[in-house]
Amino acid sequence: MKFLRATLASLIYIFSPLAYSCVIPDLQYYIKFSPDTSELGKEEATKIAKWFIYWREKEGIKYAIVFSNITKEDRDFNQVSNQRVKNITSLLTPLLEEKMKIKYGTSIRNYSVEKSKYDDLNEIQISIQPECKRTGNCCGGNSR
Repeated sequence: MKFLRATLASLIYIFSPLAYSCVIPDLQYYIKFSPDTSELGKEEATKIAKWFIYWREKEGIKYAIVFSNITKEDRDFNQVSNQRVKNITSLLTPLLEEKMKIKYGTSIRNYSVEKSKYDDLNEIQISIQPECKRTGNCCGGNSR
């Protein structure tokens, strides 16, 4: 009998609307660049464009954020990082609709050791804010 009650309580908790959490997957796209290059490549550019168009058509996009890394010590790396952001912006801009925006974020890294040790240094992240987040209707909104 205890087992039945415990099982029933667990099922109620699992299927309870209060226990339901709205998580929207795939809102970030990570681009791993080779050190010292800012080129996306045709295959990567196509993947980014398809991902962006998918979200634009599915939920709508309020804005996209492009996050990049720079260092305090390496001016040459910072130029490469800035060019990466420009290349991504050039790819996304024609895909924007009227009220969409591209925002930018930068993480300033203080690496005094060899840059190649840090995998994320040559990574750029694109995140999107879907329109449904603004309207509150993601995952059913207030109707849950």
